[in-house]
Amino acid sequence: LAVAAVICAMDAWKRGVRESGGANRGPEVEQYQLGWRANRGYLLGEKWCAAFVRYNYEKGASAIGLISPFVGWRRADRDKADTDLASATKWLEAARWLEGLGQARVVGSPAFGDVGLFVDPNHVVLVVDPNPGPAARARATTLGIKRPIVTIEGNFQNRVEMVLRDAGDFRAFVRVVSSVS
Repeated sequence: LAVAAVICAMDAWKRGVRESGGANRGPEVEQYQLGWRANRGYLLGEKWCAAFVRYNYEKGASAIGLISPFVGWRRADRDKADTDLASATKWLEAARWLEGLGQARVVGSPAFGDVGLFVDPNHVVLVVDPNPGPAARARATTLGIKRPIVTIEGNFQNRVEMVLRDAGDFRAFVRVVSSVS
C-alpha cells in the first residue's frame, strides 16, 4: 500500500501540481481537500498537506484493489468514525488510538511510505526515502541536516514538492496498515 501511495504522490509532483486561483485553491488541490470519496467539502480552502497524504493513500489503495486504510479511523475522544485527518495532531491522535487495534503504528524512525508529522508547525508529509544516497547526504551536510530523509509534500510553498528534511525535526511517523478488500 505504501508503494501505491508514493507512486500516486510522485505522479502529482511530476505533473507540477500547485495552487491556482488563490491560496489553498486549484483543481487538484480541491480534489485532495474533498477526498477520494468527495465527502469532505468543509475542507475546501484549508491547508492541504494532510489531505494530500490521505488522498494518495486512498487513491493508491483503490488502484491495487484495497478499501481505504482509514475506514474506522477516529480520534480517541470522539465517537465519530472516519476522522478527516486534516492535521498532524489529528493523524497522531487517531494513530495512537488505532495502535491497539493493529491498524496503525506510531514510530520514531521513518520507513518508506510512512506519514511524517510535524506538530509545530502543524504539517503532514509522506516519506519517500528514509535513507537517501550520497548526493542528498552531502547536500544535507551543507544545510546542517543530521538525519536526512526525502519527503513528498502537498502545500510546500503552494505546490507538491520533494523536500530534504531532518528526521529529528518530526514529532512522530505513522505507519499505515493495509486493509483487505
